[in-house]
Amino acid sequence: MNGANRTDPSTGDSLTVAVPADGQLIAPHIGQAPSIVFAKVAGGKVRNVQIESNPLRATGGFSRFLVERGVSMVLMGDAGPQLKRRLAERGISVSTGHSGPIEKALAELSTRQIPQQTKQLPGD
Repeated sequence: MNGANRTDPSTGDSLTVAVPADGQLIAPHIGQAPSIVFAKVAGGKVRNVQIESNPLRATGGFSRFLVERGVSMVLMGDAGPQLKRRLAERGISVSTGHSGPIEKALAELSTRQIPQQTKQLPGD
């Protein structure tokens, strides 16, 4: 399945989102994040928020880990081209450039203030 076609949080369809976390804030890099927040976004609401320790911290394997949890999209500070490519190959949208409170980013996504997927630059 392609993550970009699976869901639309404004219509009530559920979007499963992962956010690398450092406490209540978006961690700059998923590989260094102490934990990952998983949430369902649908119909303008954020539901089923769960926090898991990041078992793959600094070891890689994130794309498989996220697919196993049904993730459609990742909100993060930054991601290298290789990680972006791996996630895209598995149908997971990536939205980078995020920082600050996780709760705020999820609320913005639930009201469609964050695009559901980033555009790939040539060479990414």
